[in-house]
Amino acid sequence: MPDNLIINGYIEDVVYCNQDNGYSVFKINHENNLVTCVGIIPGVRPGELVELSGNWVTHNRFGRQFGFNHATRQLPDNEDAIVKFLASGFVKGIGEKTALKIVQHFGSETSSVLENEPIRLAEIHGISEEKALQAGALIKEQKSLAANVLFFSKYGLNSNYAIKAYKYLGEESLELIKKNPYLLCDDMVGLSFKQADRIAAGEEMEETSPFRIASGIIYVLNRASQAGNTYLPYDSLVEYCCQILRVDKNLVEDEILQSITNGVLIDEKGKIYLTKFYYAEEYVADRTKSLTKLTNMNNQKMVDETFSKVLGKLDIELDETQKSAVNMALYHGISIISGGPGTGKTTIIKVLIDTFFLMGLKFFLAAPTGRASKKMEEYSVFKAKTIHRLLEVDVISDHSENTFLRNEHNPLECDVLIIDESSMVDILLMQSLLKALPPGGMIVLIGDINQLPAVGPGLVLKDLISSRSVEFSILDKIYRQEEFSNIPKFASDIINGIISDEYFDNQEIHLTECKNEHESLSEIEKIYKQKIASGVDVQLISPSKKGILGTINLNKYMQQTFNPQKSDVNEKHFNTRIFRENDKVMQIRNNYDLYYVSKEEEGFGVYNGDIGCIKTIDNDNGFLTVIYEGGREVKYEFNELDQIELSYCITVHKSQGSEYDCIILPLYNAYDALLNRNLLYTAVTRAKKNVYLVGDKGILSKMINNKDTSQRYSGLEDMLKK
Repeated sequence: MPDNLIINGYIEDVVYCNQDNGYSVFKINHENNLVTCVGIIPGVRPGELVELSGNWVTHNRFGRQFGFNHATRQLPDNEDAIVKFLASGFVKGIGEKTALKIVQHFGSETSSVLENEPIRLAEIHGISEEKALQAGALIKEQKSLAANVLFFSKYGLNSNYAIKAYKYLGEESLELIKKNPYLLCDDMVGLSFKQADRIAAGEEMEETSPFRIASGIIYVLNRASQAGNTYLPYDSLVEYCCQILRVDKNLVEDEILQSITNGVLIDEKGKIYLTKFYYAEEYVADRTKSLTKLTNMNNQKMVDETFSKVLGKLDIELDETQKSAVNMALYHGISIISGGPGTGKTTIIKVLIDTFFLMGLKFFLAAPTGRASKKMEEYSVFKAKTIHRLLEVDVISDHSENTFLRNEHNPLECDVLIIDESSMVDILLMQSLLKALPPGGMIVLIGDINQLPAVGPGLVLKDLISSRSVEFSILDKIYRQEEFSNIPKFASDIINGIISDEYFDNQEIHLTECKNEHESLSEIEKIYKQKIASGVDVQLISPSKKGILGTINLNKYMQQTFNPQKSDVNEKHFNTRIFRENDKVMQIRNNYDLYYVSKEEEGFGVYNGDIGCIKTIDNDNGFLTVIYEGGREVKYEFNELDQIELSYCITVHKSQGSEYDCIILPLYNAYDALLNRNLLYTAVTRAKKNVYLVGDKGILSKMINNKDTSQRYSGLEDMLKK
């Protein structure tokens, strides 16, 4: 079959057109035959004359179609097609009768009038000048959008970027992009620096262009934030920029200075920040200081009496450390309670909830993930939410960062916030939480300081504790004596650097030594098969994405083993991934615009780390649906599939905030920075009942003995100490 067939014709009927990504199905009259065409062409209308480049394909349901990867379009040049084009609803208020009047009046000049002199449409009775100009603007927009799509396709980029760029930059978008492709790195479009660099090279932009260097600096700082940093030291920033941009050091330093002068960057004594991270740390520090001044000491008698009453009602005995932790939270505007599994955090939260309730205070419970919030509900009769849902994501405004309806102008209606799994809260989310906390409100942060830090930038919990500016309590005694009590002890020994084989002789923690990674793979498959056959909630967790035992390969392997290709199971190939119905998947970034429906409610927002199962794949209409925890059903257009990935196996970082009955952790020689005791501790503490360690026992020893974690640059502690 030839690679580049070209067909052309007038569009007779539009079957489907996705307004967001331009994916369209339509029929054209080609050589007196009606041909169904599928591909990307935004805002397509009946009557348009199109030239399409692509191949014939056979759809298993709809038969022979022309799948195109390149399209050019122009206004129709015959009267019948022009009538069809204008009557398609292109301009509100112009139907078939008015379209006929236009064609009868202008004849063969109609296309030229529409494109070059739209004001003349007002010569027709019933068409105002306003409507005439509106028609001209819409035609101009369609032409500009088509040019954008063509330009982006030249560089192998999805038409979705072209549409976003047009919406962001307007009618002059193409001229602006050619002048400065790095405008596309803005979050409103979302191109990577490397993609913009490819366009710049194609448009013959010099590597030393100030546009390129300024964008490269922001790219380096953004990449640093993805690794958890809120800033970079000046010398490190210059060094990284020179490596990536391949330009002279003086040019980078000049552009950093210019960006600081322009207010794009902030220099805090040699710490170079993107403004959003500087102002986030500054706000959190300032609000924290004001919260430390709040106290309930004037109600001491009432607080103490209520606390005692709750302990009697719950029939709970607390030791002095636990009592001190509860008192601290009851009396101070901001407080932190940190401890590992089995140290009594859950009991303390129960006591706090009942005490605040009897005191007549209104409180909200929240956690960073859906699983963590559900866990709060399990030991409380009160509703808990994810932090994003609590703060009410704004789905109307254009945004790239967290945009919430609850803020300093519209605070939460509560007296107390209790946040669990707060080690997962990054600096931007903490800023949003504190903005939404009403004046006089209290906040209690519950978390485990020994877990991995938040995936996002900052070291909020650690910095708050290290600064000694906030009241905190560290729970280190294990109280859990019921069934499955060895996991908390094992986790505690990991943090203390203690290695003991005694744990592997019980029914909870299992170590299977394997000669090589292929043997580990077979053992993992066997354990996983046994657990799912028993209906156990099992999660495979790996330290890294790469390697035979990394998440990428394990997901492919587990998919092929447990959900292989079948004739009656729909699947969708997307880039290098294959998605099948019944696959286990995870949302990998926050999306506040995705609409969901469940039995209980409907709303917007699917968040980084949410795990679900693919229910249906509709290849005919270009979408699939995922059922997430809580019964939320979410529809994804095929161009949105970069937001999900298989989750038979997830990284340890992605597992934070979740608990599973059973976890399986492969032990293998991954990147050294990942093989540390905090990562092992975080993985082990995800398990409620069983831990399976599979692989090289030497790696287990290496992780326990390695207490070093990757350094993060965070300025919150210093700001708090000022």
